[in-house]
Amino acid sequence: MNFFSHFLIGGDYGNPDKTLGKLWPDFLRIIDKSLRLSHKHVDPMPEALTNLQSGIALHVATDRYFHASAWFHEHEVVLKQVWDELGLPGRHQYRYFFTHVLLEMLLDRVMIRRKPDLLGQLYESLSRVDRATLTAFFRYKGWEKFEPQSWQFLQRFVESAYLYEYTDNSRLLFALDRVAHRVGLQLFAEPYKSRLMHRIDDMEQTIAKDADAIFEAIENHLVT
Repeated sequence: MNFFSHFLIGGDYGNPDKTLGKLWPDFLRIIDKSLRLSHKHVDPMPEALTNLQSGIALHVATDRYFHASAWFHEHEVVLKQVWDELGLPGRHQYRYFFTHVLLEMLLDRVMIRRKPDLLGQLYESLSRVDRATLTAFFRYKGWEKFEPQSWQFLQRFVESAYLYEYTDNSRLLFALDRVAHRVGLQLFAEPYKSRLMHRIDDMEQTIAKDADAIFEAIENHLVT
């Protein structure tokens, strides 16, 4: 799942450390590729990091369920069909990237349209994260050298508020392009970008038809 979708899982939207935890594993990989938290288990953390750890545990459990779900795989198939219809470049890594990352971004987009006030709460909650939480986390992990750039990253994320741009087709593709560059891929040039642009709304509507179902399934799974 992408950032906003992770935020929606588990409620407690006004808890800044828990909000950060829900996004933290993905944030860390953006900050530096070497910063990875285990997706098999969440190691116990000091008491001062209880809320952060709770959010991280939600993130890990959510991703594990989401990527194994029939919902995810069924929508991947739909996006692969769009890929083939548009005649986009056939390299495997591009196809995987397109079906995986764009699906998650479009799910965020659907939920941003439905819950714009909660997107505001996401940014408001992150704006209240105390730097002491980051300092304690990096000291606990022995990653102290990454604390300054991580704090700067968090400030830029909040100030840019770029998730609001997901509702604009060109800005959504720009965001997709930025993610592609982070993993060493160059996204599509013309005419492929224009072809994709014209199909975004159709893809969004397909996802919107049963978007609520995947959130309900995850929430139900987490309480069992």
